[in-house]
Amino acid sequence: MSYEGREMNLNTRLAACLCATLCAALLSAGCDDDGGGDGSVPTDAAGSPADGGGGGGADAGGAEDTGVVADTGAVDMGTPIPAPFAASDLVGTWASATCESAEGEYLSRVAVIGEREWSVFGTVLDNEDCTVPIFSFYFEGTYAITGGSAVGDDVAQATFHLERNVWTAHQQSFAEAFETNECGGPGPWQVGVPKEISDTGCLAFAYPVDSCPGGELDLVRLVGDQLTFGERSVDLCDERSPGISEAVMQRVPEAVEIDAPRFYPEGVAIGPDRALYAGSFTTGEIRRAAFGSATAETLVEPGALGGAALGMKVYDGKLWVCSTDLEAPEQTALVHLDPDTGAELARFPFPGGGICNDITFAEDGTAYVTESSQNGVMRLTPGADALDVWFSGDALPPAGGLGYGFNGLVIADDGSVLVGRVDDGTLTRIPVQENGAAGEPAIETVEPAQVTYGIDGMARWLTYYFAVRDNKLVRLVPGDPWTTEVVVEGDDFPTTFAIDLGGDAWTAEAKFGLLFDGDDATDAEPPFRIIRHPLSTLLR
Repeated sequence: MSYEGREMNLNTRLAACLCATLCAALLSAGCDDDGGGDGSVPTDAAGSPADGGGGGGADAGGAEDTGVVADTGAVDMGTPIPAPFAASDLVGTWASATCESAEGEYLSRVAVIGEREWSVFGTVLDNEDCTVPIFSFYFEGTYAITGGSAVGDDVAQATFHLERNVWTAHQQSFAEAFETNECGGPGPWQVGVPKEISDTGCLAFAYPVDSCPGGELDLVRLVGDQLTFGERSVDLCDERSPGISEAVMQRVPEAVEIDAPRFYPEGVAIGPDRALYAGSFTTGEIRRAAFGSATAETLVEPGALGGAALGMKVYDGKLWVCSTDLEAPEQTALVHLDPDTGAELARFPFPGGGICNDITFAEDGTAYVTESSQNGVMRLTPGADALDVWFSGDALPPAGGLGYGFNGLVIADDGSVLVGRVDDGTLTRIPVQENGAAGEPAIETVEPAQVTYGIDGMARWLTYYFAVRDNKLVRLVPGDPWTTEVVVEGDDFPTTFAIDLGGDAWTAEAKFGLLFDGDDATDAEPPFRIIRHPLSTLLR
């Protein structure tokens, strides 16, 4: 998918409002009605640019809080209110409950909070599906809970100090604008390459981290596992936020556990509501975990799918699943399920049978699906009632190892279908011609070339490629040859993964070493885990 062509002057509301709030300690999406909707830079009462600070909550109300924390040097004229919770209650990872909207721009956030330290990774996006990134930001600093607030019994006052600010452009026009304005100092900006702007700030979007030495005077509300911050209708360097934003963050677990014998997870998917789905290689059972839940409940009973639940995606309101019966490959099919009930909506048998392994989608909604035993790619065009054989792998080296070749796949930057091979770890690039037919394939090597277990699941996030390769989650770096950067290793035989709105990769810990260990094969004891790994560490 290409993200080129968006010009800076189309982003006036973002520049005037949302980006000014990006210097916030913990960000609340949205902005006040006077935030410069005409594209002007927000200013304070003295006519100076307002410092980017605390979170802005669109039209979020709340009673005025007249208390001023002691570290600002001001005097609190009211009776101190005890804090309703301690910093230790905030410890954990918190993520946007939805794709947050702010005047036509969109935002996702993930906050990691300790007892004194905080960090936020977020991405500003260009569409309501939160799939077209503009740029990402990473903030970190320290904070303190300083008391309660008259805004509410569950609201605390807090002071946040911003100490580091890193940005990453995901569109060439933004990289050029950041470079022209010497954001982060002189030197080049490249799409996908993070650059620190702590000392310089950037345009009217962000200010140097030392411009608010007293810290941001924010509010924090904690209700169960939901967290919100103060709205931004004032300069938080000078005044306490007067109310709470409507943008909610949800506590997220480190892993989702599946307490089912012989589950051996293979397929993983995440829906727009951030629900997580996992499919069993051995029983075909599919489990669903609501956003924020650490446990997954049965959505499709064992055996009901008619085969193993391999690759899966949530797309166009449906859960798409590769159903493969290894003992009866003629029953292999691409299946549509209701993502909330698990009810079967449609079934598309594989022409000639085989192994349905993984799924990806082009911008026009066409589904491309790998067939692993013969290295083929099936296609389902929008509105079609049957799969067709889009690409035949007859001219390619045959599947090796356990009989699996083609596995994970994604749509590349040039619109071609990029397929990973699990037998030898290479990539096969298949162009999509103007008439939609498959072009001549090209085999592309990946270093290191020697692998025990090649490429399994693949996915795109922002402008990057990721895969499970040689039992590690890696970033695939384009080139001739491609190279790999290990993101995560040490999981027990990871297979596939899904990347959520905030940039966390949820990886299936399949434990296949126990399942396929010849005569010594033993059953893994549940629970099985789908483990969360933050990809944002690459952009810090």
